[in-house]
Amino acid sequence: MTEDLFAPYTALAAQLLPFATPETTDGAHDIAHITRVWKNVQNISQVENGDLEILAAATLLHDCISVEKIAQIA
Repeated sequence: MTEDLFAPYTALAAQLLPFATPETTDGAHDIAHITRVWKNVQNISQVENGDLEILAAATLLHDCISVEKIAQIA
C-alpha cells in the first residue's frame, strides 16, 4: 500500500493520500512525485532535524491544489 511508504506515519498518510494529488492529467504530480519528494524530505530532515510527522503531512499536501501556470509576456 502507498501509505506504507510513509511509515511510521501510515495512519496520517492514509488520511491525506486522497487529497495528495490534484485531479489533472499532469504526470509530473502523481504518487511517484510525492514519493520522490518524501525521500528528499527525509534526507534533508536528517541534517536539519525536522519534525517528520509535520513534514510527512506537508509532503502529502504540497500539491493538493493545482494552480494553472500562465505564460509571462515580456
